[in-house]
Amino acid sequence: FFFFFFEFPLYFLFTFILFPIFPLFFFFLNYKFCSQATTLSFSFSFSLSFLSFFLSFFLFTSTELFTSFPSESMEFTGDSPARFQSPRQRKTHRERERESD
Repeated sequence: FFFFFFEFPLYFLFTFILFPIFPLFFFFLNYKFCSQATTLSFSFSFSLSFLSFFLSFFLFTSTELFTSFPSESMEFTGDSPARFQSPRQRKTHRERERESD
């Protein structure tokens, strides 16, 4: 849910909009305010465009798509708060009492 409504638009924005627009924008600025296209502005514009691309890739790979969430069949148990256990792995109250004895 969160991935499709929040992270995917960011990925789409950086990859398909900012990535092509960054070089064009800096080429336009260079054409408007400089007499000729310089190598510095050329490399600067493309470095910014690749930076936006890698930022979008980082946002995409750090989303919930690549993090593990427990499924609905997994239940949270109070005795092990750091992890989720399936109903098969959970021990009943009697089994826990037997272990403590």
